[in-house]
Amino acid sequence: MFEITKEFKFEMSHVLSNYNGPCGNLHGHSYRCLMSFTSEKLGDFNQESMVIDFNDVKKIAGTLIDSLDHCFAYNSNTTDNFEIELINLCHKYHKKTFAFPTRTTAEEMSKFIYTFINDQLKLMDTSVKCSKVQLFETVTGNCVYGG
Repeated sequence: MFEITKEFKFEMSHVLSNYNGPCGNLHGHSYRCLMSFTSEKLGDFNQESMVIDFNDVKKIAGTLIDSLDHCFAYNSNTTDNFEIELINLCHKYHKKTFAFPTRTTAEEMSKFIYTFINDQLKLMDTSVKCSKVQLFETVTGNCVYGG
């Protein structure tokens, strides 16, 4: 089994609704996201002697990372009045947002990114898989998700 890893960085704000702690306030992070890709053999993604070209990884993940960078991320299923007001305010003033179907914890976001990337790879009919996503919310705190 071969594995490669590509790092992405983005800035994003969020709030953990109904959370009794500092993260219940509107705040932001400088995220680091490490995406690892595996393959049983080299050259399956049209690149001889490679699992997958790093430029191809950038193309596959780029749209999502660009959508997350400098946005307000929110839970599209929230019932929290504060979060709903923030969403409405951002939309009213045409500010960049990203709707996650879950709370915007590092755990849920790493799972979302993992699923998104693997869905994109399935469309390309390749045996290359995203094996894990490691999302750093701070320099000292991160979550690793692998299916």
